[in-house]
Amino acid sequence: MTTEFDEIWSKNVGDMVQMKELPVQSSFELKNKAMDVLLTLHGLRHENVNPLLGVLTEPPRRPLALVLEWCSRGSLEDVLVQDDIKLDWTFRLSLLTDLVRGMRYLHSSPIKVHGNLTSRNCVIDARWVLKTYYGLLQNYLEMSPLEEEEVNQEMFTVLG
Repeated sequence: MTTEFDEIWSKNVGDMVQMKELPVQSSFELKNKAMDVLLTLHGLRHENVNPLLGVLTEPPRRPLALVLEWCSRGSLEDVLVQDDIKLDWTFRLSLLTDLVRGMRYLHSSPIKVHGNLTSRNCVIDARWVLKTYYGLLQNYLEMSPLEEEEVNQEMFTVLG
């Protein structure tokens, strides 16, 4: 029997990935509409959208965890609060342009919306490219509303 983790593992052995945990109610179940949305999100590909690599849902995996591409610079919030990183206005404009491109793509995609847009949900890769994240899953899952502090983000290496 193949699990979601097996599929993620086989495609990403040795790659860094980010797990974003979404707290769910104890009676959580993935509805057909949520599965359709997850499959659509998994298929979205754009330079300025952080791709969904997979979802870990099987027991005892609680809470639900999204598996996303690892972006080594961290979130936009992380970059903005670091005193040792000086961002001139040209560089800020470049990041803003990346954000707009990601939003335009999401709004023209089958998803049509971007969801919870915050500086925590925008990540920056090693090439200083800003990527947005589609924080809208709580609308499709039977879950309580999320506070940003409740979302646990971790970095893992998929080992082979």
